[in-house]
Amino acid sequence: MNRFKPTLAESIQTLARRTQAPETFVDRVRTLFEARGISLESSAEPFREALEDAFQRHARVRRSLARAQSHLGEMQAQLEILGSACRERLVRLREIRRGLERHGVVSVLEEGRGEGPPREHRGVVVRGDFELTIVPGPDGVH
Repeated sequence: MNRFKPTLAESIQTLARRTQAPETFVDRVRTLFEARGISLESSAEPFREALEDAFQRHARVRRSLARAQSHLGEMQAQLEILGSACRERLVRLREIRRGLERHGVVSVLEEGRGEGPPREHRGVVVRGDFELTIVPGPDGVH
């Protein structure tokens, strides 16, 4: 080995160690040179900048991918917590609704449900001193 002019194979190996490149990437780089008829024992000097750039870019992509995977895992954990909280709230809301209906405080009109296009709002009957029907209108509830 000439100390002043490392070979392509040596440069590739050095850059692979420095950037912790996976063996699959290193093999692809070697194969690229061999496929173009460039011996891995030839001087790396003409390819030095391109090799360094390729290995550095690959390292940045790997780091970015690792961060994205980490963030995805965090998001999934947060979504599980949110889903659990929503399920708990839904159960509690259903219990409250059943209690209100059981005591005759509120009942939801079911007419037209399941037939035709879905309705955006349903009328609600509120029992109190007098019967009051709340009907959805174009500007809100009337």
